[in-house]
Amino acid sequence: MIIIWEIRSDSIPTIKINIGEYCSIFNEENTIEEEYLQILNSYFQSRGSNKDEITVFDIENDEIISSKRYQSFLITHAQIDQEHQLSATGIMSKKLMRDLKNNIETDGYLNSINILFEDLLNSINTKSLPLKIKRLDYKQFIKQISFEYDYSMDYSKLIVRLNQILPFLVDEMNEQSNNKTLLIYLYPESGLSTKEQMLFSKMLKEIDATVIVQTESPYFLGENIESLNYLKSNKQMISNEFIDFLYWNAPINFEREKLEDAFVKFFNKYCRMLEINPVISNYKIADIVVFEFIDFYVCLEFLKHCNHEFILDVNLINLPKVQVDYVQKFL
Repeated sequence: MIIIWEIRSDSIPTIKINIGEYCSIFNEENTIEEEYLQILNSYFQSRGSNKDEITVFDIENDEIISSKRYQSFLITHAQIDQEHQLSATGIMSKKLMRDLKNNIETDGYLNSINILFEDLLNSINTKSLPLKIKRLDYKQFIKQISFEYDYSMDYSKLIVRLNQILPFLVDEMNEQSNNKTLLIYLYPESGLSTKEQMLFSKMLKEIDATVIVQTESPYFLGENIESLNYLKSNKQMISNEFIDFLYWNAPINFEREKLEDAFVKFFNKYCRMLEINPVISNYKIADIVVFEFIDFYVCLEFLKHCNHEFILDVNLINLPKVQVDYVQKFL
């Protein structure tokens, strides 16, 4: 069964989101997915939560999800690059600060350095001047640190920076949240080549946290029915009800599991074609090419379910009568 969060508010339409350990929301023209993700991100904050205006309801377990269930972090590539500046409020700076405090030798090093500072000042200062050294502490030490890019190691490439710094950020997120991290990542495919998207997608799907990505790339989509989201006009189109409809209304007997697998395969391959009035064919190159009847079935029913227009160009010769009868309803 699909785990569903229902986001309720008086100020926005109620929306349902399928949630897995890793899940994707495919960007759709008529829905502002970013707004819902911003609301969700604000809800799961330790401070400044919008919990008085928003309710997140777990439909399957019939319970309200506490705003303390997760600690949410909403990030983009640009925000990860900003972490290289090591600002005082940045996640990376907090990670370095935590590591310093957890190192039992840190205080000893700082004390030795401060003694050397005092000795150096005394060696150049006349006692008539009231000079005093600023002692080096954790914060002052971090201010002395900066990233020095080694371009011979391809650090200028975005994918290299992402792969190197994101694990450190997630580690700090898990420390701050007591392993209750909800990572919301907007458009992780931005600025990445096809191969780089595949590599970064694999990395995101292996992160030790709950991850929601908003994407227009098939490489970042979820890999099962529970982790896919397609919101059209503020309505969830991938649902238990839709899968039930496919199962109970199939013209021939299909196993539910095979229907789910066929739908995931179809959606992940052709999601970018849904809104362009696609040509569907079983005998020539087209926007959507399907051969097996189960693929025809989930394709046509989902497009109809979403009220998407399409053009059907099929060869019905040698098809069984039940299949011909079904396909002809759409011609």
